[in-house]
Amino acid sequence: MLGDFVNEVEKGIIGPNKVVRTALLDAAGMASVNNSRSLVTEIPKEEDPGMGGVGGMGGGMGGGMF
Repeated sequence: MLGDFVNEVEKGIIGPNKVVRTALLDAAGMASVNNSRSLVTEIPKEEDPGMGGVGGMGGGMGGGMF
């Protein structure tokens, strides 16, 4: 059967248009998977800014020490 041309519909082979359509849909699906995989990245870790400067007594209710 190598190299023989046949009428695909008569032989029960699915229509060539459906083959092309399925191939295009599968290719589009794989392209979207590849795009979404490239969007997933590692979230950068926030650096600890440290304690910072401790200037004087902080806030409180006022009134000083008893």
